[in-house]
Amino acid sequence: HKMTSFPLRHDGWRCSGEVHSHIVTVLMYCEEWTATLCVSLRMLGISMRQFLRTLFSPLLNLVEDQQQQTYVYKRSHRTILIIMSIMFLSLASFVFYMIPAGRYDYLLPVLVFGGAGVFGLIVGTLGTDQGVARLWRSQ
Repeated sequence: HKMTSFPLRHDGWRCSGEVHSHIVTVLMYCEEWTATLCVSLRMLGISMRQFLRTLFSPLLNLVEDQQQQTYVYKRSHRTILIIMSIMFLSLASFVFYMIPAGRYDYLLPVLVFGGAGVFGLIVGTLGTDQGVARLWRSQ
């Protein structure tokens, strides 16, 4: 059988069709696992949002304070937080893509911007209005 190549990086490294098929297989398993998880949670009467909030509760507890009752929240705060998080993740992905071979010092900005992007997406999508407002320091 003929193997096709797919370009993956700027330095000329290519991925064979066989590796590509393994990636597709892994994605299919992830899709099956997610579907199974959704069905299991539905049988237990738990929504995916509740499950994810429980899973990420250590991060969400950093910005959600049960004692504080007053805060200023605007819908645009959540939108801007999600957009900035996507920009941080894009920047981290671009820097990771451009890392020269053998240079591990480039991983620091990838970890910082990637971590900020993931944290912002978690708070922006799963956090309460109070958590988003606290992240913006709107009290």
